[in-house]
Amino acid sequence: MDKCSRIPVPVKKIVFLAFITFSALLCYTVISRYWVLYGGGSFRVFYLECPLVYILAVLLFFPAKFKTLPRIVFLLPFVPIFGLYIFYDIFYDFLDRSLRISDFQNFPTLINASPDIAITIIIYMMAIFTPIAVSFIKWAKDVGPLKSGRSLVFRTTVFCVLLFSMSTETFVLFQKKHMTFIKWNDVRNMCKYGRFTSIIFYHNKRTEASRRVNKSITRAEQINSYAKLFPGTVQGKKNVHIIVLESFIDPRLLKDVNYNRSPLAKDMERFLIENKHFSLVISPIYGGGTAQAEFEILTGVHAYAAVESIEFNTMDGFPLSSLVNRLKDHGYFTNAMIGTDSFCFNSRNAYKSLGFEQTIFLEEEKGFKKVKIVFKRILGDKSVVDEDVEDNGFKRRVGDTRIFDGDIYEYNLKKLKSLLQNEKKPILNYILGMYGHASYARNIDVRPDLIEASHSDKRIHRVANQFYYRTKSLALFLDQLLQIDPHSIILVISDHMPPLISDKVKYKNDKYENIAILLSDTKTIDISGKKYFEIPWIIWDMLSGSKNRYGTRNITNEEMQKIYFQILAQGMGLTRN
Repeated sequence: MDKCSRIPVPVKKIVFLAFITFSALLCYTVISRYWVLYGGGSFRVFYLECPLVYILAVLLFFPAKFKTLPRIVFLLPFVPIFGLYIFYDIFYDFLDRSLRISDFQNFPTLINASPDIAITIIIYMMAIFTPIAVSFIKWAKDVGPLKSGRSLVFRTTVFCVLLFSMSTETFVLFQKKHMTFIKWNDVRNMCKYGRFTSIIFYHNKRTEASRRVNKSITRAEQINSYAKLFPGTVQGKKNVHIIVLESFIDPRLLKDVNYNRSPLAKDMERFLIENKHFSLVISPIYGGGTAQAEFEILTGVHAYAAVESIEFNTMDGFPLSSLVNRLKDHGYFTNAMIGTDSFCFNSRNAYKSLGFEQTIFLEEEKGFKKVKIVFKRILGDKSVVDEDVEDNGFKRRVGDTRIFDGDIYEYNLKKLKSLLQNEKKPILNYILGMYGHASYARNIDVRPDLIEASHSDKRIHRVANQFYYRTKSLALFLDQLLQIDPHSIILVISDHMPPLISDKVKYKNDKYENIAILLSDTKTIDISGKKYFEIPWIIWDMLSGSKNRYGTRNITNEEMQKIYFQILAQGMGLTRN
């Protein structure tokens, strides 16, 4: 009898599984360099990532006896593991950042904002775990319910202990000692140490940041954020209008794309700076995460995403230091009109913490009704019949996946005129439009194609046509707004670039540079180069008469971080504003 035959069968299976783990991880790591920047990796990937993958493979391994292809049971555990790897890579390619555990808290928001994407994710997850379910059911029949039940309890316990151990202080110290993670370089971290290991690192980093929030409550840590960010007092109480638009990209800034006509509506030109261009400002995000851009614009504080991937998710409705609350303290009536419902990014609590006295979520607003469009097919032809809705309120047209910017502007003007007539206080009027959200759908019957793009990517065609109609409606809104409020300050700004940029679709600028317009007393002011959190400083300086400062602040990064954790603690109710 040879030596190999003396080795117990379970040991052989475990060793064989280890060999497959090493080989599969090596192959995926090397091959993935063709679709992600952190592909290729280094041998340090096997330092922790390989043992993690191996443990998961063992826990998911059920030695069911399949008559055909009996060895396939050794490959089944890797279907969900590398399925999660692929999901991780798609997430990074879409949002240009690594996946965090806190991102899963945003899944309800995703269901509401992009149900098609959410359903696709659910189906995908079910698909990659189906082979494990099949092998478990087959194995449970082979060994009986008692043994399979005990095994399942044991595996679950081991998995929970593994998760717990990864968040202990001992493990954090081990990770710090043996792994040199760089906080600002996702690509290097993932390339060097692997995907699952990076998720663990960023989760522990978030836990540490939460402790810093609690630490910031102490008086020794407190900074007078208003003295630093919004010093002085308001002199001339002008109304302030802030309009944030989802994925408001200027298609003229895409490389190697020609159009049959300018995607910019001609009416918009007079509101732009020299050469008919927008100001270019620097967003904290790319591809998604609107609330991060909102956080910076409304607080004047950098969105570090140090506690949650989205700061809005930390807020419990308690007031925090922000531009909104600062203006409210100076007698402003603060009003927000949001082009979604209240389920996105903990919005209801977040807007309350930020200081809005009135928040209208248009998808839930009773006075914001829809005009029905009935589509009839007769002998293959499509005819459109408009049906009026008698609601004594505002009516918008069905057919757009998102509420069209122009419909929001029209409804906002109606509300604003009433406020200007009846409200004695100056007004902060905030609008969030979501029309530019992927997949850039448009009601073709109402807004037909006018722009043709010389590019194979059909998304550019959709975005270019959207941009034309968006700028046309924006120009009309600005005209009407300036007629009723000519001495106001108006900011129009994109939240972030849409997830379009790739090897085939190139942008002339950095992908964090977004378009913006700032108007004061009808004059356009160039704010190019400013970061989003610096723009509210400019608005404040206009109101306080400190034009010599104009958006510059003597504040260190360390002070900014302290203010950041301080206001998060305020929003959580851990300390008072």
